[in-house]
Amino acid sequence: MPKKILFESAVNQLAAAARRRVAGAPWGRDPALSALVATLRFEHLPDGVIGVAWDSPAPGSLRFSYRDASFYVRGDTAERLAQQEQGATDDPVREHNRRFFDQRIDDIVAAAGLDARGTGR
Repeated sequence: MPKKILFESAVNQLAAAARRRVAGAPWGRDPALSALVATLRFEHLPDGVIGVAWDSPAPGSLRFSYRDASFYVRGDTAERLAQQEQGATDDPVREHNRRFFDQRIDDIVAAAGLDARGTGR
């Protein structure tokens, strides 16, 4: 059975986004949000789609494509090498993925019936 490297990477990115969401909540750790994150399950679906299901606060699910994520960029292009020589430390792939997966977590939180703060509506 072939490895699902992009799916596994997407799950890892989603888990990191969920941890950021729980840890960075300005209102403190919210039990409803923590319970949602703790019950997330991921399913590999065809065509670059990931299924996400949860049990709390109420059972639900959501599907989305992870094809718009950027899992790598060649680092040995002339442009990238020049940036590295000039001391560039920005990582456009990391920043793009952070925004992409943070938005997917926001979509999951909304689909689960929690408001922007992670609490019930």
